[in-house]
Amino acid sequence: MSKAQRAEQPRARRSALALREAARQVIARDGFAAARVADIAQQAGRGIGTFYSHFAGKEALLEALAEDFRSELAARIQPPAEGDNDPVAHLHGTVRAFWETYTAHRPIAMALFQAALTDARFAAIWRRIRADGVRVSAARIRAAQALGHCPGLDPDRAATALCAMVEFACFEWSGGLHTAPIEDDQLVLRTLTDLMTHAIGWRDR
Repeated sequence: MSKAQRAEQPRARRSALALREAARQVIARDGFAAARVADIAQQAGRGIGTFYSHFAGKEALLEALAEDFRSELAARIQPPAEGDNDPVAHLHGTVRAFWETYTAHRPIAMALFQAALTDARFAAIWRRIRADGVRVSAARIRAAQALGHCPGLDPDRAATALCAMVEFACFEWSGGLHTAPIEDDQLVLRTLTDLMTHAIGWRDR
């Protein structure tokens, strides 16, 4: 690799990162459907040609941003450790991780959720995010059952239902379908943790 090629790599990386950040801002302001490549490039201080040297279009950019969201969730949300005897505490920590990651990526998460309703590519990405969450939640339910909680419950079915509830609650509470965002993080975490633990019998009603 030549010296010029090595110098070009950091510059290209800076441009890609600038376009990602600009897309987050433009999508947060205008919504994904109304966001234009020209607006994203202008927000990033780059030309349209630079945009297309990195991404085939705004859909490809959303795919990249959605993968950033999925990767951060996967890094922060892990199954309970071997010997963990407090599944409720682990659940609370997981809910916190999801809410904090969701709100940090809110414009992209909302755009992905909406795009997934009509576009098979984005539906596949959302299913992958959902599958990661279901896997962790099912492992947590099995760990709770080993301690005598929620006997007879199907962990995979219950995990799917719980993940769907959390996902849509986060969508709504972060300003989804024209609702006012909830600013009280502790209220969100307490509500979701209580709903989940009471619903499947980890705590007395």
